[in-house]
Amino acid sequence: MSDLDYPKVAYLDEYSNYLKTKGRAPRTIECYIQYLKNIPAEVEEYFSADLPNEMNVIPAYRSYLEFLCKKKRLITRGEFEDLKDNIKVPKKNSNNKHSERKFSVPENEWGNTIRQIPESVYKMGAWLGFHFGLRLGEICHLRVQDIDFSGEQVIIQSRRKQGHQVKWSAKYNKDRQIHFTNKSQAVTLKKWIDSIPEWVKTPYLLWTISGPRKGLILQDKAFYKNLRKAKSEGRKLRPHVLRYSFATHWYEKTKDIKFVSDMLGHSNVAMTSTYLCVGQKETKAKAKKYGEF
Repeated sequence: MSDLDYPKVAYLDEYSNYLKTKGRAPRTIECYIQYLKNIPAEVEEYFSADLPNEMNVIPAYRSYLEFLCKKKRLITRGEFEDLKDNIKVPKKNSNNKHSERKFSVPENEWGNTIRQIPESVYKMGAWLGFHFGLRLGEICHLRVQDIDFSGEQVIIQSRRKQGHQVKWSAKYNKDRQIHFTNKSQAVTLKKWIDSIPEWVKTPYLLWTISGPRKGLILQDKAFYKNLRKAKSEGRKLRPHVLRYSFATHWYEKTKDIKFVSDMLGHSNVAMTSTYLCVGQKETKAKAKKYGEF
């Protein structure tokens, strides 16, 4: 076998069943099959060209290679790796790169930062994200009953247990408990729950404060918009910055990345490592520890 020459469409029905066994969504399977059917015979020239509007063609093609290797045994593991390496993922042209947008709010500046956020509902949402490392969806959908004061923990329920919220992605399918780390957190949460107005129509901890949906569940877009009004060191606050800050602060305190990973609800520590905003002080300490000083 040479280059990218192998049967492309002969086993698409079997490949479709293979994707189903892997738990892929029906829409994803449909798109993958359509992509593979439209790939021309000159696949090498096809993938060497720019594919700005067809980024998903590459993961579909690689997935089909894996199927041909694992299930059909039409290509060896070595050939699979070689073929996969020949298909490069185009780089996205974006001014908002992940690394440039990632930063951590210092603990000694957190009070000043949160005071810049208008309305107490949005401030409380930011407080939840900063102290418990919650995702944007988890902040907006946290219920009063999810606060377990007797167990001193916040319970993050999965999508399966919150079946009404069908738009959550697969990352929310994992339950987890985040324990209170100091008494003031319980006091703040009790004070907030006791202050919930009578006109609030939702069981959730946060709610809309105006408009036709007043009193119902807080919308993530409104929370994002108001969070951006606060700045730390000249940089606008975003929901995921709260998780970056949570991860960084706990790693600096414990040096235990597995502990931080469990608190964040990550499936592996490799993802957690990308959340850490380690400062120059930490980097210099490691350089001295492992270098010849």
